[in-house]
Amino acid sequence: MTDITKFKADKLSENGIYDAANAVSSLSWNPGFAKVASASTDAGDLHMFDVRVGQYDRSNRVIRTGVKQLYSHVWTDNYSALLGFGDGFLRLFDIRMPHECVVWFQDQKVHRIGSISLDPQRRFFVTFGNPKFSVWRCDAKRNFTFWYHDPSSVSKLQLDLDPWYKNDGAFMTTGGRQHGIFATTDAHGFICLYDAHSAEQAAVSLTAAR
Repeated sequence: MTDITKFKADKLSENGIYDAANAVSSLSWNPGFAKVASASTDAGDLHMFDVRVGQYDRSNRVIRTGVKQLYSHVWTDNYSALLGFGDGFLRLFDIRMPHECVVWFQDQKVHRIGSISLDPQRRFFVTFGNPKFSVWRCDAKRNFTFWYHDPSSVSKLQLDLDPWYKNDGAFMTTGGRQHGIFATTDAHGFICLYDAHSAEQAAVSLTAAR
């Protein structure tokens, strides 16, 4: 971890290094605790740690899911982390009950979940990876409802010819009329825009460019 305000030529800041002891697949900041960061690992562990040097008032925690290929995570609130796995499953953990998975469900369209993006208003989230993406509705009561999947024309033949195909994306965070708008990109070089609010409008609002 490096504080760019303290960065000097040929010298890193002294914020420190956290050893996750495995390949790190995703990073995130907790929305309620400004100094708490989190990292997922391929081994299936979610690490939470205070980035302040010498601060131990919020001890580091590790959630060991027992499932490998943990590739992504996103905080749905201050205590709940939604994890995405290489088997297409999503699992929700509450850090106050780290040994218990609150809920788990499978994405029928994304076979390998590589990343998750949450709408700033926390009404939708999108799973990305291979071979498509899925849009889900969510709420503060931890209800998750499948909304629609990628309407693009990526065919099974294309995916068979390109086993490394994957997609990724993120929601716009500028607010106003842009709430629910997210962009996607993929291994074929396409950039697309979607409106998460309407499954019917999804295909219409699609724009693509190489």
